[in-house]
Amino acid sequence: PNQTNNSAVFTKDVGDFLCINKTQTIDFSATDVDGDSLSYSLAQLSKGSDPNNPKPDLTSLPPNIPILYSNNYSFQDPLGIGVGADFNLNAVTGIMTLKPNLQGLFLIGVICTEWRNGIAIQENERNVVLRVIACSSGLQVTASPDVATAFNVPVQVSATGATNYKWTIAPTSQNMIYFQNDSIANPTILFNTSSAVQTGTLTLIVKGSTNVDTCTGIDSVKLTVLDEARFLVPNAFTPNNDTKNDRLKVFCIGYEFEKIKIFNRQGNKVFESTVLDNAWDGKYRGQAVGFGTYIWSAQVREPGGKVKSFSGTVTVIR
Repeated sequence: PNQTNNSAVFTKDVGDFLCINKTQTIDFSATDVDGDSLSYSLAQLSKGSDPNNPKPDLTSLPPNIPILYSNNYSFQDPLGIGVGADFNLNAVTGIMTLKPNLQGLFLIGVICTEWRNGIAIQENERNVVLRVIACSSGLQVTASPDVATAFNVPVQVSATGATNYKWTIAPTSQNMIYFQNDSIANPTILFNTSSAVQTGTLTLIVKGSTNVDTCTGIDSVKLTVLDEARFLVPNAFTPNNDTKNDRLKVFCIGYEFEKIKIFNRQGNKVFESTVLDNAWDGKYRGQAVGFGTYIWSAQVREPGGKVKSFSGTVTVIR
């Protein structure tokens, strides 16, 4: 039967330079609005222009004339036999991992195949030229931990390790948030409030560089947007030093954390903190407290400045 199909679209522009002797990844993934399954494979590249024929006839039907590779190179190993020992394309995700150890220009092609009901229905190909350079120093860019906020509550992220920064948002098609300034180390994320409340998880990507060499570093932060602000305290934790749930982690999303206090049944205060990440380890004056239920009270500040109080109980399990 006749059926319509939308082509898969590669999600990112590819063509940046790579650092020699460094393991790096390149994203060749694609998206398909029809929901078809996608797979990825290396492409047998076709011959194009050359100095003797700068404007070749491209009207001929496939198969076209394949390009000729030098010894030890092929479309399946574009970095060279042995040279590209770490070269790999994930057929499911489209993520390419490679560690070049030769400088120069390398031509790579990737085919994205659409599958519907177990049948390949279309192919899209992306060809890129990657430039491998010798970086004078490794650049390690580190972004802040993953963050969460409520819709329309600004939040700040940060990165270190570089001199210059450029932030982008993935997926790029979203219109929920934007950076107040996407070219600084610690930008604030603002919301487009003209639309209805939106939620979801987005990836914030930061690329850093220096003024000394042409190497770059990349890291990312996951931003989770909830429909409303939330303050959550688990109802139990197990401070038994098994590295699992040993501390009482408090979640403050969309509020500005003020303080939390914890009391035993006799009304004695066993813990207090004005720092959200200062989680209780189940001790009082250096000694482990006993099994039982403890009472907590906390204060936060709403985006408008109003103080809001919460209270509850938490059980220490040993």
